[in-house]
Amino acid sequence: MELVELGVFEDRCQGIVQQIEGLLEYVSENPLTDAAKPDFDPFRDVIPLIKLIRVFLNKLSKPTNNKPHPLLQMNPISLSAFLQSAALVPDQIEIFLYRIKMDHECNVKIDWEKVFDILDSLQCPIKLLEIQYLDPNGTSQSSHSQGSYHEFREWFSVWYAHHCLSGCRLNRSPEAGLTGLKFRCSFSNFTHT
Repeated sequence: MELVELGVFEDRCQGIVQQIEGLLEYVSENPLTDAAKPDFDPFRDVIPLIKLIRVFLNKLSKPTNNKPHPLLQMNPISLSAFLQSAALVPDQIEIFLYRIKMDHECNVKIDWEKVFDILDSLQCPIKLLEIQYLDPNGTSQSSHSQGSYHEFREWFSVWYAHHCLSGCRLNRSPEAGLTGLKFRCSFSNFTHT
């Protein structure tokens, strides 16, 4: 596994963000419609999830508001693992969009369960962040890092709740388990430890 320096990580992460922006532009400019159902536009329904993924990767690709870079304390091996797993996310989004389009063109019911493929593709990067910033047994939880990254941990917690909620909405799953933007949720067979 290639070790990644923070500057290289930022550049590669921005490349992934640009891919996701291209997919977002595609779904915005190519709606799937049905004359019999005026409110039907499955691509429009996917936009919030894609935007949340873009926000997530954009936030991690650079420092914001004169704050320390959120991944400054992550070691190069973890940065590499993060990048390798995050690089798969645009492909999963593209595959999901293709499936939606094919289902629509073949006039079959859209299989919203496939949204889990996108959500699952983010689980490795999310798990790396949880280990780094949220695990009380983690190696980087010094009092200095806790103070420096408290806002990031709060942001991540809120982002993750919205991410889970958007997945539930797309899948038409009950949202009762996410009342109050509950932090923990799981998709398919993935479980948080």
